[in-house]
Amino acid sequence: MKCKPILSKCCITVLLLVAFLFTMPLLASASENNVAKVGSKEYTTLKDAFDNALSGETVTLLKNIEDLTTDGIVTIPEGKAITLDMAGKTITVDSKSFKGRVFINKGTFLITGNGTIDTSLAGANGWGPVDNYGTLTIENGTYKAVKDTESVGIWNREGGTAYFKGGVYEGFPTVIRAALGANTTISGGTYLNDAFPAIENDGEMLITGGTFKNVSCSSCDSRWGYTIRNGVGGDEKSHLVFEESSQGAISVTGVQGAVANSGGLMEIKSGSYKTVGCSVHGTKTAHYALYVAGENCDSKAIVTGGTFESASKTAVMIGNDNTNGDGGINADATTEIKGGTFIAPKGQAAVTGAEKTGNPEITGGAFSSDPGEFVKENKIEIKQGNKYYVGATASKIIENLKEGDEIIIIAAEGDLSVPEGVKVKNETGNTIIVNGQEIENGMDQTIEHILVKVPAKEPTCTENGNKEYYICSVCGEWFASPDGRERIEDHDSVILKAKGHRYENGVCEICGKKEVKDESAETGDPIMIGLVIGIMGVSGVGIASLRRKSR
Repeated sequence: MKCKPILSKCCITVLLLVAFLFTMPLLASASENNVAKVGSKEYTTLKDAFDNALSGETVTLLKNIEDLTTDGIVTIPEGKAITLDMAGKTITVDSKSFKGRVFINKGTFLITGNGTIDTSLAGANGWGPVDNYGTLTIENGTYKAVKDTESVGIWNREGGTAYFKGGVYEGFPTVIRAALGANTTISGGTYLNDAFPAIENDGEMLITGGTFKNVSCSSCDSRWGYTIRNGVGGDEKSHLVFEESSQGAISVTGVQGAVANSGGLMEIKSGSYKTVGCSVHGTKTAHYALYVAGENCDSKAIVTGGTFESASKTAVMIGNDNTNGDGGINADATTEIKGGTFIAPKGQAAVTGAEKTGNPEITGGAFSSDPGEFVKENKIEIKQGNKYYVGATASKIIENLKEGDEIIIIAAEGDLSVPEGVKVKNETGNTIIVNGQEIENGMDQTIEHILVKVPAKEPTCTENGNKEYYICSVCGEWFASPDGRERIEDHDSVILKAKGHRYENGVCEICGKKEVKDESAETGDPIMIGLVIGIMGVSGVGIASLRRKSR
């Protein structure tokens, strides 16, 4: 007996269709709740996505993440490399249930996709985006917090390496702090804050580009600071270098001050550093474009380039003798200024050194006031217009002078040479020699070279020739042109080497001289024959002598 099917095929199809239609909203609801994916796999929480991602994979945000709690903080473990593609989305934290930083990186972590991480809703508990112990790279994006955290947005811890290539960072009391033993490179981005220094370094830091602005004012808030500070922790190993790359420019602006070295070594090779007035108190609370003081340990800066401009005080302050706590431990502060431009308001010194702890040494640069007391030996200092130039910078200015220009010589060791037609005034306190001419102190003179032409001479087969050049009969210098502007330092450069004979059929094609052949071997030159016999005789004697001894 055959069993009859309980349900027909048609009924089964209808039931499956009903089941599918019933589960569709559930599937859609699950998909809508997913916030991130790894490959094609989607996850409902950011933490799950990171925990399940394999090293080398990318976590991509699918939607904005809101109300992230402390439990949702993501840790990238050591040995794991993860990329976060923000995909233009935003991560915000819960206002009551979040404390800390969104990510703790112990592996290799790259943030890209131009999204936003905003911890400001958590107030004092929303510290920032990343705590880094591994290798961190931030390519772009926007990062926000509030200064009530009185903390650091991105901590680069001891042993950590961090690269900041771009992004906008705002609201943090301190955007980035690098610990002793950390390596940090900032090549771009915009860093804005209104409290403590935006960037603080105790480790090894290189800044090649970026815009840094701090509007904190000591008269507005006790939480003020220079925009960028080195040597916070008091270790002389702290090292910060400013050097613009071909793709980036450095701009540092602050009310309290632009850059400060409280200990360790700071090197400034290029960039713009300036102070501006407070929106409430004006320029009276603005301090120094560069401040170097041994507040935490011995402090040294080496400046070879850059522009330093202050709104109300000296552009550069070296040392701090205050003993009320403002000068810290009052350790020694040294600064070597080898180049750069230093501008202070009228009536203010471009460079100032504290009497006890400050030790500026100037060998180059351009200054809005006379820095003579800090200019060292083998010096040259000039004034043109309202600027003073020292060392190699002064020499370069002199080289580029043209007829009708005027300069004042403030200091000079050794004879000077300037282009013809330049008016020189001597304020050195001594008689100086310019282009071989003596100029007494307080006198001025328009300089002229007395140039004697040395005509061009073609080289021959056997003798050198020379290009046309000119020699000043007063100072003896050589010049390439009669206006005395192009000095010839290398005298060999005017020499045209002898051409040498070029024989064709026994006659030189250039000068017509007949070729002389060495015929001594063919003719039996008696001198050569005598020489050969003499050598053979001596050799024979030696050989005979050796033979007798060997017996």
